[in-house]
Amino acid sequence: MAASEDICWEALTKAHGESVSGDWLKAGDQGERLIKNAIPIRVLESNLLLHHNRTDVEDSLQFLETRGYLVLHGSRGFSRCAYSLSEAAITVLELGLFPEEEQKAFGEP
Repeated sequence: MAASEDICWEALTKAHGESVSGDWLKAGDQGERLIKNAIPIRVLESNLLLHHNRTDVEDSLQFLETRGYLVLHGSRGFSRCAYSLSEAAITVLELGLFPEEEQKAFGEP
């Protein structure tokens, strides 16, 4: 899996400051909380696919999720699921820099 640092930054910044209603994730449920720093996965993917190829987008989102920067809400495969930013992702955005081990991973083929 070859994650693109540029795509990872784009994904994190697109989710930052956005929110998704828990009601939207589970149609028919009432009273769910608002999920901050979150974006529907389909919206995020479609925005990224405007400028990057599908494999790079999928690999980069998988990298962010596996490394704990993106938290999945809902069930994968359903139309209503979203990613929210973890505390680690917010820290990375504030610092403007991924940790050294992540930077090494971006350089690997």
